[in-house]
Amino acid sequence: MLKLCKTPLERIGSSSTVLSIAVGSTLYFGCKENSALKNNEIGQHSHFSFDRLSSFSSPVVTLQFSGCGQYLATSYEDKTLRVWSLLDLNEIANCSLPKRATSLLFSKDSKYLLAADKTGDIKRYEVCQSMKLDESMLLGHSSFVLDTSLLQHTDSNVFIATCDRDEKIRISNYPNSYNIHTYCLGHKDFVSRLCTCPAYPHLLLSGSGDGTVCVWDWYNGSMECSLSLSSRGGAEEEDPPPVITELACSPGTPPIVAMTTDSKDSVTLAGLKETGQLGLTGRIECENVLASQFDLEGNLWLLRVNPAGKAEVLVYNISEKGKADLVSSDSFLDCINKVLESCDESPSSIVDWPSLRKRDFDNISAYYAKKEERIKNKKIKLDPSEDESVKT
Repeated sequence: MLKLCKTPLERIGSSSTVLSIAVGSTLYFGCKENSALKNNEIGQHSHFSFDRLSSFSSPVVTLQFSGCGQYLATSYEDKTLRVWSLLDLNEIANCSLPKRATSLLFSKDSKYLLAADKTGDIKRYEVCQSMKLDESMLLGHSSFVLDTSLLQHTDSNVFIATCDRDEKIRISNYPNSYNIHTYCLGHKDFVSRLCTCPAYPHLLLSGSGDGTVCVWDWYNGSMECSLSLSSRGGAEEEDPPPVITELACSPGTPPIVAMTTDSKDSVTLAGLKETGQLGLTGRIECENVLASQFDLEGNLWLLRVNPAGKAEVLVYNISEKGKADLVSSDSFLDCINKVLESCDESPSSIVDWPSLRKRDFDNISAYYAKKEERIKNKKIKLDPSEDESVKT
């Protein structure tokens, strides 16, 4: 069974009963026999199903399942936001966003949908029975918001974590998000990913463009661990460092964290302790990984581009010690890949990660070079003989 730990931007998501994958503008949907949908049309003909749910002219940017398992939200390149009912697989609401969404997040009670955009705004939409999305401003950043996550401190104390291009993670009260609780500071470049740990809810993981994965005691804003994926343990650091594009945490104990960089040549696995320490346990050699997700049994699902240029899903059994074994035969997995093979669209990463790096302007060197040239020209004017010697 699949469970949503965190839905990556590269368009794979799951709930406790269903799976959804987007390739370009095409949205796919599947479920198993013990799904809540088994009595509906999608589950009448076989014990599992995976097929195209919709296709629009604009590519899917991000998707998210609600915690109750009744809704699926999708956003598109053309700034459209859609909400689907998983009870009958119909679109129940849609609206046009001011800017393209970078992250979608349902509230704990699934009554609200939070949408972050590239201007730094996070808006809250009430999913009403009238099939309309009522918008309200929740909070704002002065920079590009890249990811969001809801954090539970007590039964009645909920916070929202937001990360941006300005190297910071903000922890705000929810829904009164104008009250900032704390910041998690320590990254040296944009914060690309946030990931919660189901086994240790007091911990928050983050990935960055500085090539590190950090573990935070988010309530206190303190960094517990920083793991660098630059050069993968080599003596020399990469310049520029890799971007952490995917973070996924298994639901079991001890949890395993799967980390992917923009090089997309492998998935790094690490064990997470309750104290917040990360220890490398292994690596999955798999090229062109776009998204990752753990299911309830601790299996790791990877969405990648195969050598033929088609979208493909791979599943690995992950042991408690972090050893990965490829699942070679599974009926549901075979059904998924057969459908994806027939897709005409080529999967690709939505985010242009290098463009998020801030440019370094070294105007000091240019200033001194011009200064030396001015001094030299001044000397030539004062002493013409020096100019003749230079020519000869």
